[in-house]
Amino acid sequence: MKFNLKHTSLLFSLALIGCGGGGGSSSGDMPIPTPVKAQLTAAEAIKAPAVIQSGKTTVLSYTVTNPVVEQVKIGAIGQRSSNASVEIQGFDVPVTDGVELNYDLSLPQNTCFDENGQGKMLPAGEQCHIAFLAKLNGAIDQETDRHLVLAVRTSDNAEDLQINKSLKFVSQHDARLIDLTDSITTSRYLKPGSMVTVDVRNNTSATINALNIQLPEWLKDIALNISAAQIDELHVGDSFSFSFNLAIDQKTIDALTKHQDDPVDIMIEAANAKDTHAIDLEVTTSIVDSNDVAFQQPEMQTVTYTNNTDTVLTINSVTLENIADNSVVIEDNNCQETLAAHASCRVLLKAGDNARVKDYAQPAHIVFDYSTEHGAKLSSQNAININPVNVSIEKDVHAKQGETFEVNITNDGPFTAELPDMSHFNIMQDNKNIAGLTLDPLSNCFNTALEVGQSCQVKIHAAEDITPDGYLLHIDQSNNLISDVNESFYINDADASIVVEAFDNYDHSNMGYIKLVNNGEVDIKNIGLDRTYLPENVELYNGSNGTSSHGATWCTAELCPNYCEVNDGVFSLAVGESCHLYMFSSTDVNIAQAQLTINALGQDYGFNLTRKTALYADTPNATHSDHKLYQFMGDRISHKEEKIVKHLHTAGTIEQYYWLENDPDHNTLAVVVIDKSLNDRRTIELLKNIGGTWVNLNFPSNQYVYLGIRAIFSPTGELQVIVVNSSEEIIRVIGKPTASGYTWHEDYNEPATSINSHTDLKILMDQHSNSYTIRFDSDYESGGFIKIGSNFDDTDLYVSQGLLKHSLYFAQADYMAVIDAPDTDSHSINFFNHQSKPVERDGNIVINHPDASYLMPSHYKEIYSVLAIPNAMSFYALVDAGHSKKEIVQCDIDYEHGHFGDYLHCRELTEIPDAAASAKTLKLIDNKLVLIGTKVKKEAPRSNKFSIFEYADKQWTELSYLSADFSEGYQISELGYQYYYPIVQHD
Repeated sequence: MKFNLKHTSLLFSLALIGCGGGGGSSSGDMPIPTPVKAQLTAAEAIKAPAVIQSGKTTVLSYTVTNPVVEQVKIGAIGQRSSNASVEIQGFDVPVTDGVELNYDLSLPQNTCFDENGQGKMLPAGEQCHIAFLAKLNGAIDQETDRHLVLAVRTSDNAEDLQINKSLKFVSQHDARLIDLTDSITTSRYLKPGSMVTVDVRNNTSATINALNIQLPEWLKDIALNISAAQIDELHVGDSFSFSFNLAIDQKTIDALTKHQDDPVDIMIEAANAKDTHAIDLEVTTSIVDSNDVAFQQPEMQTVTYTNNTDTVLTINSVTLENIADNSVVIEDNNCQETLAAHASCRVLLKAGDNARVKDYAQPAHIVFDYSTEHGAKLSSQNAININPVNVSIEKDVHAKQGETFEVNITNDGPFTAELPDMSHFNIMQDNKNIAGLTLDPLSNCFNTALEVGQSCQVKIHAAEDITPDGYLLHIDQSNNLISDVNESFYINDADASIVVEAFDNYDHSNMGYIKLVNNGEVDIKNIGLDRTYLPENVELYNGSNGTSSHGATWCTAELCPNYCEVNDGVFSLAVGESCHLYMFSSTDVNIAQAQLTINALGQDYGFNLTRKTALYADTPNATHSDHKLYQFMGDRISHKEEKIVKHLHTAGTIEQYYWLENDPDHNTLAVVVIDKSLNDRRTIELLKNIGGTWVNLNFPSNQYVYLGIRAIFSPTGELQVIVVNSSEEIIRVIGKPTASGYTWHEDYNEPATSINSHTDLKILMDQHSNSYTIRFDSDYESGGFIKIGSNFDDTDLYVSQGLLKHSLYFAQADYMAVIDAPDTDSHSINFFNHQSKPVERDGNIVINHPDASYLMPSHYKEIYSVLAIPNAMSFYALVDAGHSKKEIVQCDIDYEHGHFGDYLHCRELTEIPDAAASAKTLKLIDNKLVLIGTKVKKEAPRSNKFSIFEYADKQWTELSYLSADFSEGYQISELGYQYYYPIVQHD
């Protein structure tokens, strides 16, 4: 509350006005009575409120009286009272107890001083008034009592007047403060030509103290005839009215227009009232009466304008504001040019199906612009209200974990719904957003105009691990929606299922693959692979590791489609999807520790690798002259042709296949090709079988002629090939292994006359890379066993007197052995190593110096095949022991600590089956004796049978394969093998 504090310089500092007067004399000696000083009294004229809000100003008003008293005489010496006038002279410094106290001469209650601050003479029996303004500055947390002492100085014929007053100040929230809300009524509008009134009727239970009404400064500037805005006290049931007028002129119109969109507050406060009461008035610049319109549905509505003045108004325009896309239009309008005094006109509005505002943060209006006859421009602005839209969410929607589903949103009218963007759609539970349920941004409900009766769909994706429960789809109230919309939907348990199975018939891998199929109703995430017990040399195809050693390609995106994309040991499968784990190894696998575990849906699926043997043998095709290599799968009794020709660099006829000795991987194949285009020149090419895939080792076969001396591996892993170059020199070509294959270089050469061309000369090699062979030529008609040195120098170690048939290498003792059939009835076996003494000759007499020599049992009439037993000084032999059937025997040599004993011990193991009577060759494959060389037999008019016999656990097993392509009567002498690793699932 603001008071006009005039003459504040006089605050408690009024000048002391001296008062004259003298005593008169009396006759005689009688004493003169002493006058009694006047006693002024002060009574509270305006009762201070029981409680005062701190920071608010209260009015303290007192009535000061100079009372009339009777004359009194007491004894001889008496005193008399004075009924003389008393002068009010000023104030002593008051005791304020922290209260700001102001004495305002402008207050109408102040009559003890004139307007210049001069104190008045107060005759006996008369009164004057004193008023103060009291305020406790600052906010307080609890009530506080303050005591005031006001001392009024008077002339000498009166006692100074002392006024004591206690005030109770409280905080603005104190419940004892009165509420003015129900005591105030006011005009609604501020508009040109109007009278604005504020009526206060005290409907509270206490007198209102220091009531003050304040206008904004801009409104004061245009208000006319402003009535009194203050009243010291308003008793219960009494009323106080405040008013002012607004002119119809441009100044007033401009001021009102400037503040048309602002809140206009008239403030009302009182010392003992709560806070400050604000009266909000609406500003309008119109002097025309008009009406708002509300569209409940697509329809027509009329706005009527009435001129209640005595002058003609000029109509300037009628326009619509904040209406989107002409969804509300002026259908008819008879408000043209002028509006006569006390006349009316109308505007007909039409709302379409899609009626809506342009900016939902602002109201829509119809604006009627006009002018007075004096040129003042006015405007009548009326609201266009468009009913908001009801939308509903589909009820009782059920979905499953991992599922993407739809919820329908329907417009129930009455107008087209302007659905908001996705940020206003939420999925909630217990007023919290849910992470496992996500909205699809492509749902057709977001930022969509949805016509009445139509529906759109909100797509929701439920995560596989979302808890089955009820959830809430929530749409915020926005745009033209009437309110927030909520509806429950339900997530049920989804069936999760996976099929995991193994397949071992993948053509490009020696292992096969595992297929996983998600046949459930939810995506399966974090399928884990545990290969703790899977050897490192077993690979799983990852999209880029399909090329193995020597450039062998076992997998590509085309060869291995739909592979499982494993990252950090885990991968996922969507509903209905499948993938394959393709497995491969370029080398042999220790199956004892070959286990892969797949964890899916909390269950472990274990897989082991078993080891099986694929056999390779050549059989001439019945209709072609060249040899073909076939793969035979013993457990399936199946076979397939290996397309060796497509891996060769030389065009010609394949004459021979053989597997290289000393090959630790037992997978290197020599192919002898007769090049018809070069006078039947024999060449050799070398291939490796890497996990079932053939790779050419790129031996430079076009530079050499093959002599018939077999290629062999050295103990250091190098390949040695003896050939003849174009200069007819014997060349040893060395192949050094690298990460990507072999590099080839020539080791030595010498004239080719020293060794003749041979059909098939087998080579043995000791631990010192010395080569040994049985040689037949003019010098060794019965056979000679020679050592070929590093410079291809020959050393004769043994010359047979009979027929030299077989050679063996015993790696354990690093000894070579040859078996011959001398002129005697029995065969002998003779042992040599790199330090053995060579043959001596004395004329035509040959003297052999074997390190040891033994006679084999004399009843062995024929020895067809011998085979050294690994890691032992023993060997197997296929013999004719004079019985009806051939036998397989095992012979053990007396050898210990580098010394040979006196005996050779041979014993029969088994007779061969009748069906194998024509077999002539023994092989040892995977610790099993294999008998080969039986003749291909006619089995049916269009089928020939090729058989291999295995001996294990004292039993023979015949492996038979049928094909019309096998040549009847053919006997194989070579047999290769490779391991493959079927994947087996275990419980």
